[in-house]
Amino acid sequence: MVVLHHGFIRATVVLLSTILLAENAWARSLPAHAPTAPPTLAKRQATDAYYRECYDKGLTLTCASEMSDSMAYIYFNSRSVVATALTQAQLTASGWTTDADPYLGLEEKFEQYVGEEILMELALDPAKNVVVNWVHSVAIDATHPATEANYQCWYNVPAGAIIVDLAWSPSYRITFMSDDEWPAGSQLPAIRQLSDMNVVNMDTRAVIERAMGGVPASEWVGYTDFETTSEAGYALLGTPNGNPQAWILINHKDSLGADQSNPDEITGLKKVSKIRIWTNEDLCYIPPDLDDESDYEDEDVDMDDKDRDMAHCYHMLFFIDTVSEPDFMDY
Repeated sequence: MVVLHHGFIRATVVLLSTILLAENAWARSLPAHAPTAPPTLAKRQATDAYYRECYDKGLTLTCASEMSDSMAYIYFNSRSVVATALTQAQLTASGWTTDADPYLGLEEKFEQYVGEEILMELALDPAKNVVVNWVHSVAIDATHPATEANYQCWYNVPAGAIIVDLAWSPSYRITFMSDDEWPAGSQLPAIRQLSDMNVVNMDTRAVIERAMGGVPASEWVGYTDFETTSEAGYALLGTPNGNPQAWILINHKDSLGADQSNPDEITGLKKVSKIRIWTNEDLCYIPPDLDDESDYEDEDVDMDDKDRDMAHCYHMLFFIDTVSEPDFMDY
């Protein structure tokens, strides 16, 4: 399962449910960096307090991934972690509608954003993609208005893939993704990876830069892996781009193959075990008002405009392992 992030949009997620992939296949180098440095972009520093906050959140999410739903309910102070909408009917009843005219910008540049090597590794044929766009456009009542949140998915059934192209929460941030529609059947339990590409969230980028020891992205070589048992691994998982990946596993335990019928012998739980960081020659457009809660209109971006806020793209790959024996009590 892979989550991809697209630089033009605030949060782009691709969920690819794949058969077991050879881990060393991801270790080959990506294209060389651009020959010229990108325009200077004002960076955000990951303060000690924020880095610790992300670490604590990542540790908490890892712990919750290894719990049954009933145990997680207690752990999160009587808050259910099970997704609230799992079917089309449930989504519609919650105010979601499908857009008959979805945004197709990703289609023409799919290979460019995803990368030819990744397409080959995942045996993903872009011609098999089918787009579905969910918009929260219907008010339920006076206290539950339409939020205009928007989640657009590209479905690639032959590859077992769900590609979430647009992931705009009401505040235009990446969120838990717990209201996404999931396909029925046995497609999801084969999940092995999630990947977030072209990360534009400045807080996440700051934590990535700190995890990489402050080395400029132009000097990164190949891939760098962080086990989630490490300080940097937990911090990366706790970022705005990392925590949705853990919540996908926490919210959808049964759909992803867990057997919770026997409280004394729960099997099939999944957790993020390792996070891989890398970059390539592509530059991302970083929206200057990413943290502005005011209304935002998606504008056409001229990638040749040197005055635009451009920076190296940061990519994150989350490796998923099945928990052989829940050990959350050891955290």
